[in-house]
Amino acid sequence: MLRKEKAVRRLLVVIMIMAMIMVLAAAPALATSVSANCGTSGYFYTRATADNWQDHWHDGNLWHTWYYGTQYKAHGWGSESGLQYGDIYGPNLTSPSAICPN
Repeated sequence: MLRKEKAVRRLLVVIMIMAMIMVLAAAPALATSVSANCGTSGYFYTRATADNWQDHWHDGNLWHTWYYGTQYKAHGWGSESGLQYGDIYGPNLTSPSAICPN
């Protein structure tokens, strides 16, 4: 009987962990498009503040980051020219923007 109780406890722990992950994943994620003019040449960045994770997209490429709490993140996409666009996703997303310093 003791083995069965241990197995039930393990199953309950796994179910609780999965439930917590699902609650975090279900947090409402906001999305926005950002842009910056790189002129003839500049280094394109997307940046924002969000809770626990962010997805930054540019030209079909994804940069995904997980972290604890609310953090500001910026990602550099490399040298670009002209008007560049990106998309940023994350829960409680604030201050999304793009820059392209020369």
